[in-house]
Amino acid sequence: SSKIKYEYGERNRLIVLIENYHLLTLFFIFPAWLFMEIGVVTMSLLKGWWAEKIRGYLYVIKNLPAILKTRQRHQALRKTTERIVVECFSGIIAYQEEPSVLLKAVNPIFNLYWRIVRLFIVW
Repeated sequence: SSKIKYEYGERNRLIVLIENYHLLTLFFIFPAWLFMEIGVVTMSLLKGWWAEKIRGYLYVIKNLPAILKTRQRHQALRKTTERIVVECFSGIIAYQEEPSVLLKAVNPIFNLYWRIVRLFIVW
């Protein structure tokens, strides 16, 4: 169902962050992620998929030991630097289902934040 895609999408988004990014990168992106997460939680409340959002969080919490084990494996197998990886990233939030005036206002701020943060990611 369409609600299941929210649960899996939210769950997988968190898992990808935890498993794949350097701890310092996570530190630098945390403020923007938190701001965005507040928006996503708000949207989940308004759109009626908050239960799926919570199930996504609970899945990550319940499976954190396995996720961290996979993180160790991913970090050990890395062949490129984090700097090269993040060069491909964009500071734009593209929510395709429903373009928002709020995103038009927030995207320039996120883009500037990401351009600045990217300068500090040298590992």
